[in-house]
Amino acid sequence: MRFEVYLLACALIIGCSPNRGSSVTVPDEPVSRVLAADRQDPLEQEGSPSKARDGLEDDWQSEHASPNLLPGMEGVEPAEDPRRALFAGVEASDAGRFGEALALFRSALAAAPTWSAAHLETAHALLMVGGDTRLIGQHLEQARLLERDSPRLHYIEGLLMEEIRKPERAAAAYERAVDVRPSMLDARLRLGRLLLQEGQLEGATEHLESAVRLAPALLPARANLASAYEAAGRIDDAASQLETVASLFPDNPFHLQRLADLYERHGRTADAREVMRRVEQLGPAEERPRMRPLLPSRR
Repeated sequence: MRFEVYLLACALIIGCSPNRGSSVTVPDEPVSRVLAADRQDPLEQEGSPSKARDGLEDDWQSEHASPNLLPGMEGVEPAEDPRRALFAGVEASDAGRFGEALALFRSALAAAPTWSAAHLETAHALLMVGGDTRLIGQHLEQARLLERDSPRLHYIEGLLMEEIRKPERAAAAYERAVDVRPSMLDARLRLGRLLLQEGQLEGATEHLESAVRLAPALLPARANLASAYEAAGRIDDAASQLETVASLFPDNPFHLQRLADLYERHGRTADAREVMRRVEQLGPAEERPRMRPLLPSRR
C-alpha cells in the first residue's frame, strides 16, 4: 500500500465543542503547553495510521535546529544510513510492527537529530504503541522548528490532540493539514467526522465529499458522508451513498441492513422491505463468506 492512501477502520465517534463554524480557529499554542495541562493516559481509539509521510526526502543534514537528546534516546545506536533506517521503519509501520518501527526511527534520529521526518515518524510510532503523550509532543515541537508547515506534522498533532481529548485542537490541526495539502485524505476524513459530530453539517459535508472524491471506494468516507446527508435531511443522497457501499461489498449484508434502517427511520417502509429482500437473497448467515479479522490498531 502506498503512503498517500490508507485503510481506515469504521467511523470513530468523537465529541467536539458546539457552536463553532467549519473554519476552525484555535490559537497555535505549543503542544508541550497543552500536554502540561492534561496528562491523561493515552486512550484506545479505532482507526489506522496515515501513510502520507512528508519530508522523507528532506536533507537530514539540516542545520536549522540544535539536536536535543529526548527521553528514550539514551543509548540508542545511531544508524549507519539514517535514510535507509527511516524507510525500513516506514515499511515496518505499514506492516503493523510498530515496536520495530519505533526502534528504527529512533536509530535514524540518533544519527540525524535535526531531520524533521525522523522526529515525526518517531512521534507517530510512539502514538501507535501508546507512548508518553508529553514525549510525543516534544518530538512534534522539534519537528516544528525544522519544518513548520508540514502537513504530516499537523496531522500527527491532530492525532495527539484526539488522544488527549482535545477535539477542537485536533480539528484545527487537521484543518491546517488540508490547507497545506488539500489531497491529504486521512486528515480530511478525520476533520469531516469531527465537524459532523459537533453538528457543523456544511463543513462536514464539504470535507467528506472531498474524501469520497479522493478515494471513491473508501468505506468510512461514504458511510460518514451518508450520516452527514441524513442529518441535513438529504435522505435520497444518504441512501445513494449506502447503496454504493453495498455495491462495493456485495457479500456483506451489514451495509444493506444499514440502508434498510435508514429507510425505516424516515418512514419509508416499502423501500426498507425491498432492501431486506435483497438481504435474504444473500442466503443464511452461516453460508455467507466470513470477513477476515482486522489487526488491532490504534490509528
